[in-house]
Amino acid sequence: MAPEKVQALAEDWYHRLASKDVCFSVRDYREITTKAGDLLYIDPPYESGEWRYYSGKLDFGELFAWLREQQGDHLLSLNGFLGDDDRRLEVPADLYDRHRLLDNGVNPFDRLDGRMPRLVTESLYIKRRGAPSKTKEDVPHQEPAPPIPNQNSKSAEIRSLLEAEPDLSGPEVVRRLTERGIEVDTNLVRVVRHHARKANQWESRWREAVCRQVESRLNSMLALPFSDNVRVTHDELMSLAVLVGSGLSEDHLFHLARALWVVQYARLTGQSAGTVEAEIARRARGMKTTPDVDDELNEGDSLGDIHRLNIMDTI
Repeated sequence: MAPEKVQALAEDWYHRLASKDVCFSVRDYREITTKAGDLLYIDPPYESGEWRYYSGKLDFGELFAWLREQQGDHLLSLNGFLGDDDRRLEVPADLYDRHRLLDNGVNPFDRLDGRMPRLVTESLYIKRRGAPSKTKEDVPHQEPAPPIPNQNSKSAEIRSLLEAEPDLSGPEVVRRLTERGIEVDTNLVRVVRHHARKANQWESRWREAVCRQVESRLNSMLALPFSDNVRVTHDELMSLAVLVGSGLSEDHLFHLARALWVVQYARLTGQSAGTVEAEIARRARGMKTTPDVDDELNEGDSLGDIHRLNIMDTI
């Protein structure tokens, strides 16, 4: 988030709270005791192997025991899904009346790592102490959230069904998978369907952005006598990006596009791919061309080898 936006939000909340009886304090959560009528919002460190978020571990058993002793209502924010990866925790059923899944954008660390961002969905567990006891009519509104073994394979089965028949309803997906001995719930079906739609949108935008970056890099570095007659088009870059799939990164696509450019240039000029690569390398080093070096490097460069040429020929 941009510093200017953070400042604007902070100033807005300052003015909102200036006239209120609000007290901020920093303390151990176990020192807090609530009474009837209070509302707790709890956002503890998530159970995750992601070292960039937190240091240390939280004892969730101790947290749940403390929460059970409180008298006020509470909202508990916890793990949900990262992409289709189910990271929900097994929250005791007496600690919530409702379980909601909330979209939280995309995983920022995927962007930093140069990967296509995965969607993040967080869990919100709602408990009202004054709420009536649960009845059979309440059951459909309560969504249990235990961790499910082999969740990734179950998500893959759901995706496979929805790709073949996009209009299938959630209950119908559950019924078909149950017949095959695969137990899923409509909540997971909804998450997988939602993530598939969002992922398609993000993948398209990600490919476009990466292709633009690669086009710029190609135009800035591939300058040979007949360069103006050779172009890796935007459509060719998009085809390469689709071929690479979800593992697409800018460097990966750049090296493939560069190899394609070299093959096209070699065919135009009647040279070998290795000779073209050698010329590019010499120009980058500011060296003069000599026939002897051309002969030595003929067909020898890694980007001009037969395997790469065959890949390019299939596109």
